Amino acid sequence: MNHKGYALPLVLIVLALLFTVAAALLGQIRNQLDANQNYRDYEICILVVENAFAEAEAELNADFDYRGTGVLKSEDNGGRYSIEVVPVSGQERSVRVTAEVKNYKKVFQGTGRMDENTRKISGMSYYMEK
Repeated sequence: MNHKGYALPLVLIVLALLFTVAAALLGQIRNQLDANQNYRDYEICILVVENAFAEAEAELNADFDYRGTGVLKSEDNGGRYSIEVVPVSGQERSVRVTAEVKNYKKVFQGTGRMDENTRKISGMSYYMEK
């Protein structure tokens, strides 16, 4: 029985299996990194929305006839947003915020009501549009 030359094919098979396992693990790691980045972008988008509503509230408290930004404004964190304000009544305003961070674009709708005593908006309620 001749056993010469059996080591090379065996080593090549083992190397092929190792490379296959390594490629599969690298693919999983890449998918996890993409998912983490997408989640980070989503969280930044939500923060952009909250900042935009805080800005809208401050602007409405300074001038109740404020109408919004008109265009997308950039933030330092890489996000962009726009604010649209529409009068609902003499004491209430509808606020629509559109926020974008890379692949995410979220639109939130909210309302602000002026307090009769302080003549300021005491807080805005908002929700994400579908």
